[in-house]
Amino acid sequence: MSIRFSEEEVRPMGLAAAGVNGIKLGVGDEVIGCQILPATGEIFVIASDGKAKRVEQKDFPAQGRYGKGVIAWELPPRVTLAGLASGKGNAVITLHLAKAAPKSTRLDAAPLRKRAAVRGEAVVEMKARDAVVGLTEGWVLERYVEKKSEKREVKGKK
Repeated sequence: MSIRFSEEEVRPMGLAAAGVNGIKLGVGDEVIGCQILPATGEIFVIASDGKAKRVEQKDFPAQGRYGKGVIAWELPPRVTLAGLASGKGNAVITLHLAKAAPKSTRLDAAPLRKRAAVRGEAVVEMKARDAVVGLTEGWVLERYVEKKSEKREVKGKK
């Protein structure tokens, strides 16, 4: 299940806060990720079998906090959602596998599909009996990173 609600519905709390309920979880449901999304954009979702798709945010209807949500991706038996990310298509994420070393991929390696679409495409090569167990997004703080072109000095002839 997946839910999208306004950040305004979550009030600030102090250090001793116990948190707030974001989504009603059913039997067997678990939270695999949480994102603060820009006004528009796409969401990358990946399944434990290494298949992924990108879905436009508008395919996830806005609800109130602590709603039941909507089905993010109807997957075959024994395949579960492993992670989600948002960002520009050229953003790089690291996929964590149960047995093999982590592997990197770009968000645009996955096809753009509707939320109701059943098919995704493999974005990572995996051996039999391995599984994607999560993902990590890269963080780039542009205002603190100097561009290479600004660091180079042009040396002219005297």
